[in-house]
Amino acid sequence: MKWEENVRKVVPYVPGEQPQKKGIIKLNTNECPYPPAPMVEKKLREMECTDLRLYPEFPEKTSLVSELAKYYNVKEEQIFVGVGSDDVLSMAFLTFFNSTKPIFFPDITYSFYDVWADVTGFLMRLIRLMIISAYVKKTI
Repeated sequence: MKWEENVRKVVPYVPGEQPQKKGIIKLNTNECPYPPAPMVEKKLREMECTDLRLYPEFPEKTSLVSELAKYYNVKEEQIFVGVGSDDVLSMAFLTFFNSTKPIFFPDITYSFYDVWADVTGFLMRLIRLMIISAYVKKTI
């Protein structure tokens, strides 16, 4: 198959609605209702703002990897960091989902999973969470 044929199959990603009303927290887009921890605010004030325009260190050997390895008492080779969630998701898909069997996700899920499944050629099936929704109805 020629690469041009694959390009024509790609459906552009359409982001979810961005509400204009103040006070709405979209948890599905990693927004957080809480302010940064005091130490994070302190470190941000100490940072050189111009550093934010640059890419971080090479992902495999960074101070982050070293610190995580020390904290969790594991070897640095056991730590995987990525350049954003899409990078981590692509590595997870390519590493763990290499079967001819479908991948099952709940129907309430991150909408980019189906994009990765399509890009990588894996079968993906959404399953309805009937048990959970029935439980929620009973507890309301």
